[in-house]
Amino acid sequence: MLKLLFYFLLAGPGPIYSLSFTDAQGHLVQLSAFKGKKILLVNTASGSSRASQYASLEKLYELYKDSLVIIAFPSNDFGHEPATGAVISQNVVSQYNIQFIMAANISVTGATTHPVFQWLTSAALNGLDSNPVGNDFYKFLVDSAGNWKGVFSDEVDPMSAEMQNAIKQ
Repeated sequence: MLKLLFYFLLAGPGPIYSLSFTDAQGHLVQLSAFKGKKILLVNTASGSSRASQYASLEKLYELYKDSLVIIAFPSNDFGHEPATGAVISQNVVSQYNIQFIMAANISVTGATTHPVFQWLTSAALNGLDSNPVGNDFYKFLVDSAGNWKGVFSDEVDPMSAEMQNAIKQ
């Protein structure tokens, strides 16, 4: 992981497309597959007090699925997601009927932060802002060219006017 971070620091900030993640079914997903679409990346936890945002994320996905990709990244960094990726995915899909992408469990803070969240939270990597994840359901928006556009705290509902306006821009 340190090699990857070192590589990004040498290469300088750029689009998110060089990164990848593992989905809840164990498949490697290249973020470059989403070129031309905006990407909303959300650290989630099914035991969080904000878990109802899964329903709002699904509504948002249904409204903008032609131009927006939503990826939920389950994380137990705040103590609300002890289950594994496949179990989380099954539970969330059955409870909220989500159609957007679920990733495998990752770390979004600390020394073992996943490279996607390193990029999202470091100005040295994304070229714009350093904004650490402060709780479950932080939402990061990437534009259709793969550039960091903004972060929304756990308090911002995905269906809010603030979120929808950012997606429409």
